Amino acid sequence: MTVTPQVGWKQTRFVEYSPFWGNHRKDTTIRPEVTVSSEQFEWNGIRPEISAFYEWRSSNVEIYEYDQSAAM
Repeated sequence: MTVTPQVGWKQTRFVEYSPFWGNHRKDTTIRPEVTVSSEQFEWNGIRPEISAFYEWRSSNVEIYEYDQSAAM
């Protein structure tokens, strides 16, 4: 069995000033993910994987904040 953890981190700073929000938008997105596969189920070079992640974004403009998760 193979377990592959990953962590993604992205920081976005928007150049344009938003007169509507009254600031420059800044977001931080973090996404931990884990993938699991097993050689026992490999067939003709094809190995199925199961992945799960949780992602959240924080922002200085609250409407752009979110969190989500999924398994594939």
